[in-house]
Amino acid sequence: MIHGLLWLPLLLVFVLLTALGWLERRRQQLFRDWAEGAELAKLDSCGGAKLGGGILSWSAFEAGQWVEKDQFLVKTLECAELLALRSGEAPLTDEAHGACRLRLVGGGLHKDLGPPLDRPADGPGPLRPVSPLETERRPGPGAERRRQLRLQRRNQRLQEIWRVLVLVGASAGLGWVLLGQGWSLRSPTQVEVVGSRQVSREQIIQEARLRFPVQLLNLQPRQLAAQLAAALPVENVQVTRLMLPPRLRIDLVDRKAVARAEGPTGRGLDQGYVDRLGNWMTSRQQSGANGLGGAPLLLVSGWQEHLRPPLAQVLGRSGQLGSTLLEIHFEPNGNLWLITSSLGKVRLGQPDGQLGRRLDMLSHLSSQLASRVKGLKVQSIDLSDPDHPELGLPPKPRPGGPGGSGPGVD
Repeated sequence: MIHGLLWLPLLLVFVLLTALGWLERRRQQLFRDWAEGAELAKLDSCGGAKLGGGILSWSAFEAGQWVEKDQFLVKTLECAELLALRSGEAPLTDEAHGACRLRLVGGGLHKDLGPPLDRPADGPGPLRPVSPLETERRPGPGAERRRQLRLQRRNQRLQEIWRVLVLVGASAGLGWVLLGQGWSLRSPTQVEVVGSRQVSREQIIQEARLRFPVQLLNLQPRQLAAQLAAALPVENVQVTRLMLPPRLRIDLVDRKAVARAEGPTGRGLDQGYVDRLGNWMTSRQQSGANGLGGAPLLLVSGWQEHLRPPLAQVLGRSGQLGSTLLEIHFEPNGNLWLITSSLGKVRLGQPDGQLGRRLDMLSHLSSQLASRVKGLKVQSIDLSDPDHPELGLPPKPRPGGPGGSGPGVD
């Protein structure tokens, strides 16, 4: 976010330059349209001029279009003069600098081409030819005024540069104060924990290793969320930095133990719990959920980390099997067994892509099997091949004796 704030002024400058370039391109295109068919055409920052059919026309760019200011018939031209911009009637001299205006004299009129003056230049005037000798002999009464104008313009530029520097310095100082001093966490009360009945603010601060004061912009929400999710008994963590007022908001979704679990460890058989996603929970983590209903009855034996996805799939379908699920057992080689209250042991085989079909078949057998076995209790079911399920039934008694035994029926 710091980098975004630093690049924001450059983005604004880029947008401004793009807009100015577009305006200048549009101005040039409109000038081409206005000067179309002319023999000569000239465009500068002050305006534009074109020559066509013996008539010299000049215009100015106003309100998004070129507005023709005046015309002069070239065949009536008697003389042309270059005059300083603000020197009244004084001609341009060697010491004059900056903008100037062109005066065209002829046909009893004189007309000025250039930036507007304090008074209109167009109108009737005496025919006054100007020669180079006459220009050299004039002392230049406006020289001092032009010098003062140049000094005034230089002072204005210095003032504008000074204002820009002050504005940039003030902006930089304000940004430093906001980033370095304003947006910081100074006490634990600025950490908000929402959505959890098990995790306290002190646990959050301890697991996140927060040391106050801490800069709010230095905290990485994704990294902090991953760190808290790995250390706390929660399913989901969302970390949000809030600027006004500065605080850290942490939204949690608590884990809820849905089954007791046993899993092999290097020290033997470990006792714990699992949530609905198959994640292991220690007894200490489960103790925070005692007020939510106590320990569950379902048992998961043989829990292993890499078997969490199929375990989560079975737990999600446990209410749709048609029979109460008592135990989920994983063999060391990964074979999956279920023990239900009405169907007994159910072998599902390796937890592969057919696990969903096997669970569907188990749900179907739970609803249809009771009417087909005529009251016999099913001892086991093998669904490792969902297309050819096998049932293990008790042996039929021998005709000669009540306690006889016989082979099972599949």
